[in-house]
Amino acid sequence: MLMRLALALATIFLANIPVYAYQEGEFPGKGKEENFQKALSLYNESLKCNLDNNKALDLINKAITIYPYDAQFWYQYGMLTTNKIEKLKDLSKAANLNPDYIEPWYQITQIYCDSQKYDDAIKAAKKATVIKPDDPTPWFILSSVYKEAGNFQESKKAGNKAKEIAKNISYKAVIGPAPTKPVGQVQPETNH
Repeated sequence: MLMRLALALATIFLANIPVYAYQEGEFPGKGKEENFQKALSLYNESLKCNLDNNKALDLINKAITIYPYDAQFWYQYGMLTTNKIEKLKDLSKAANLNPDYIEPWYQITQIYCDSQKYDDAIKAAKKATVIKPDDPTPWFILSSVYKEAGNFQESKKAGNKAKEIAKNISYKAVIGPAPTKPVGQVQPETNH
C-alpha cells in the first residue's frame, strides 16, 4: 500500500517532465530515421486511444516492430500490457535501452512488490537511486519497499536520505514564488 502511494507521488511529479528531447520528432540516432518517424507517428496515434487499450497496444506493437530501439515505445507497451511477465519484460527492455530512464524502474519495483519479491524490488528501487541520486523520490520509494519487506532499519536510512535531499531542494523553480496574500482565505468585501 505504501509503495503504491510512493509510486503515485512519483508519477504525479514526473507527469509533466518530458522524457526525451526527441518526442517532438528529433531522431535519436539509431536505426533508420524514416523508420523512427513512422514508428513515432504510430506511437503518437496510440496515445490518442484513450480507453481502447487493445487498439493502443496494436499501434505501439507496430511502432516497435518498425523501430525497436526506442525506450519510450517499450515503456508505453509495458504499461498497457496486463500480463505481469510480459509487462516486466517490456519495462526491462525500456530500462536497458535508456539507462537514464527512471520510470521503468519505478514500475518494475511495483511489480516485484505486488508479487512480494522484495529482494528484486529493492534491487530495482536501488537502480532508480543510482539514476537520480539527488532526487528524493527514488529514495522515498526505496524506503517504502524496505518497509514492506519488513526491514525497518534500512527503510529509515533511505527515508532519512529522501528527507535530507528534499530539505536541500528549492522548489521555487518548480512551483514558483510563495503567494503574497494568504491562499484560501476569503477577503472581506469593501463597500463602494
